[in-house]
Amino acid sequence: MSARVALGCVALGYAVLQAVTGGLWVPLDLDEAVYASQFSGDTPRIPFAVHRSLGEGLLAAPVTSWTSDVTVIRVYFAALSAALLLLAFWPWTKVLDRAAAPAAAALFAVPWVSLRFGATVLPNMPVALGAVGAAGVLVVGGRRAWVPLLLIITGVGLLRPTDALWLALPLFAAAVVVPGWRWSAAGIAGGVAAGWGVWLVESFVRFGDPITRLRAIQSVNGASGLRFVLPRYLATLDGRESCPPTTVDCGTVGFATALWCAGGLALVGAGLWATRGEARRALLVSAATAVVFGGAYVVLSDLAVPRYLLPVFALLSLPAGAGLTAILRAARRRRAGQILAAAVLATALVHTGLQVAEADRASHRAKLALSWPVQAADALAARGVGGECAVLGGFAPQIAFLRRCHAPDMRDGFGARDASAAITAANVERLRTRGLRVALVTSRRPALPGPWQAVTVVGDGPRLYLSPSPARPAPEHPVSRP
Repeated sequence: MSARVALGCVALGYAVLQAVTGGLWVPLDLDEAVYASQFSGDTPRIPFAVHRSLGEGLLAAPVTSWTSDVTVIRVYFAALSAALLLLAFWPWTKVLDRAAAPAAAALFAVPWVSLRFGATVLPNMPVALGAVGAAGVLVVGGRRAWVPLLLIITGVGLLRPTDALWLALPLFAAAVVVPGWRWSAAGIAGGVAAGWGVWLVESFVRFGDPITRLRAIQSVNGASGLRFVLPRYLATLDGRESCPPTTVDCGTVGFATALWCAGGLALVGAGLWATRGEARRALLVSAATAVVFGGAYVVLSDLAVPRYLLPVFALLSLPAGAGLTAILRAARRRRAGQILAAAVLATALVHTGLQVAEADRASHRAKLALSWPVQAADALAARGVGGECAVLGGFAPQIAFLRRCHAPDMRDGFGARDASAAITAANVERLRTRGLRVALVTSRRPALPGPWQAVTVVGDGPRLYLSPSPARPAPEHPVSRP
């Protein structure tokens, strides 16, 4: 079997595993609903927060422009992530030996983080695979490499501008240092300029100007300065989707995480040691880029979210795949080596089983946590609410997306503009004067004028209240003249 056929099989298996572990049936979370609404064909656009970018909405547009069915959106992103996996690791089949690139792709596809977030409307997986693809295009070389590099890094910049910077810095340095890669430096710089150029234009159009947007981002992110949150990240790798700064204890590092980290780093070291020549140089570029990505998230933010490290896992999977194939190849020569190879393969199978099981549990937990907005949307649908409506309060973006309603302004960090999302008499009246029926998600009955209908929602969660249908304006009759 050729390396490219094997890589295709890995990509297909990745898509299948996402379905098997339940990722296709998880409801949208708040961030996903906001991204999915940007170019939706039947749902009003939900203005997004200052720290988000346009790229994920563009990536979702081919499916959200004609449907808001969540399962269809999940299937689209599962297929897209599998296709991007194939494309990202494809250049590496020209640099590494026959089995290393497919092995690397498999090592990246198996962890629960990759399985859980492959089918999500979130930018982290495309950024991770874009990083692998950009590094692969660079190390393959050639004068025309600047064109795909320009496109890839522009795409990453549209998704997450700061990630495009962390990706471009080590790649640009490598392109300048290695004589055969210098043509690629122009593509890297151009990609960063294009991605950040869109961000600057968007800042003027949506947020006033870039300085105002940066100040708002700072107010959202909290105090600046250096941190060290690696222990918190390690704790989240046991299946926790985030560990915010307000959480004192993120948990302990479990057996599956310890096996993953220790075994992965051992394979990375083996890969860097066993390769020679151009392959080693290529893997050093990949590892250096992973270090820059990881360092940025570990020391510049106090929020530990495991999907933020997907680029690190993807880039380190390349030397790890080379190390795995090198061990198995060397083991063929001696009987003792065959025992070592069997042990390595057994460990890999145990790791795969643990990660698939954890992905299944993570999807189940997410489905339970996000089920209430779905039930609330169903309850509103039973009352004929949809289209000419607005939702305020918790879970507002998810409910609004499912019922094609308006949702509050999510551009947080802007002081007075944030107040438009509050449950106040002024905001409710403003929405009702637009002819919208208002649904409120709150923990207690709203102290607002007018009758509010309590809507029964299946499952545990906050309370849902619905305003009466707005009175239609009286038709204007022509004044009779004598």
